[in-house]
Amino acid sequence: MRISDLNPSGSTGVSPSSASPASGIGAYGQAGRGAWGQTADQVQLSGASRLAASALRDHSARLSELKSLVAAGQYGPPSDAVGKALLGEALSRTPLG
Repeated sequence: MRISDLNPSGSTGVSPSSASPASGIGAYGQAGRGAWGQTADQVQLSGASRLAASALRDHSARLSELKSLVAAGQYGPPSDAVGKALLGEALSRTPLG
């Protein structure tokens, strides 16, 4: 199929230059939702999300502490803990069959 009509007004007779901006812009108007009221948004977190946020803060603090210890050359984990972690990781990747 070949389209040879290059007239921008198309079959409707409306050209792009004659289109005007929308006057209503949805249910909120041109100023957006804020135009309908100035109430502040509120969020209520569940107990689980508060616990997760607390754990994340604790984890971030521990990482910062470890980073500064490593940078100062003062980080020395116990060798038995390192050995157990290495063996545990190796055993978890080994098939049991």
